[in-house]
This record gives sequence, C-alpha cells and structure tokens, in this order.
Amino acid sequence: MRHPVRATVTWLTEWWRQRAIGYIQAERRELENVFALLVLGSFVGLP
Repeated sequence: MRHPVRATVTWLTEWWRQRAIGYIQAERRELENVFALLVLGSFVGLP
C-alpha cells in the first residue's frame, strides 16, 4: 500500500513543479515584452 501512495505523491510533486515552471516562463516572457516596450518607447519619446 505504501508504494502506490509514494508514486502518487511523486507524480503530484512533478506535476506541480512543471506547472510552476510554466508560470515562471510565462512571467519571464511578459517581463521581456515590458522591457522591449520601455526600450522602444524611449527611442520614440514615450514615457
């Protein structure tokens, strides 16, 4: 009985990590977009 529980916990842990990594990657892409807008906006004169 212990082995299936351990496998389930391991699977849930891996699933949660992959989900968290996805969120972090999406946030990084958005930060890159904001940075690009700030840099390009400074060339045009936008604040």
